[in-house]
Amino acid sequence: MKTLVIGHTNGIGKAIYKKLNKSNLTSVVAGISKSTGFDINIRNTDFNYNQFDCIILNSYDLFTSQLNTLMEIAENFDKDKLIVVLGSTSAYKTNPSDLYWAGYAVEKAAIVKLGTDLNTMGYNVAMVSPGTVDTHRNAHKDIDKLPAKTIAKTVENILSQYTKGVLLEHTVIRTVKN
Repeated sequence: MKTLVIGHTNGIGKAIYKKLNKSNLTSVVAGISKSTGFDINIRNTDFNYNQFDCIILNSYDLFTSQLNTLMEIAENFDKDKLIVVLGSTSAYKTNPSDLYWAGYAVEKAAIVKLGTDLNTMGYNVAMVSPGTVDTHRNAHKDIDKLPAKTIAKTVENILSQYTKGVLLEHTVIRTVKN
C-alpha cells in the first residue's frame, strides 16, 4: 500500500510516518508538509493524490485548513482508496481556554461530520480522535497525555484491518479516567 502522510515532521504525524516506514503494510510511505512546500492553507489542486492508495491527513494549521484539505482530497481521490483523518476528542467535549482552542474544537467536530458523510457517499474514511497527545502543542498542559506512538500504532491497525476488507470508521482514544 503506497501511503502519504500529510503533516509528517512533528508530533503525531512524525510518529505515524516513522511507524509506517517500519511496517510491512506499506511499500512506500511519503510525507509532505509545509517544510516540503505543501501548505494545507492553500488549494493544492495540481497535486496527484491518486498516486497513493492511502492518504493520512494529520496536518492542522489555520481554522478550516484541515476541513478544506479533506474536501480537496475527496474531490481528487478515488473513492475506493483509504483516507485516514486525525480528529480529536475536542469534537465531543471541550473547555476552550481561548479562541484558538474554541475554533479547533469546532473544526474537529466538522471534520468528524464530514468523514461520516463521505463514508455515506461511498468513500473509505477512517477517523482517529485522540485525546490530549504528548506533542509540542500540549507541552504546557499539566494533564495525562497519550504518547504519539499510541496514535501511530492505531493508524497502523486501521491500515491492517483495511487490507483485510474491514474499515474502522471511527476510533476514539483517550487516557484512562481515575
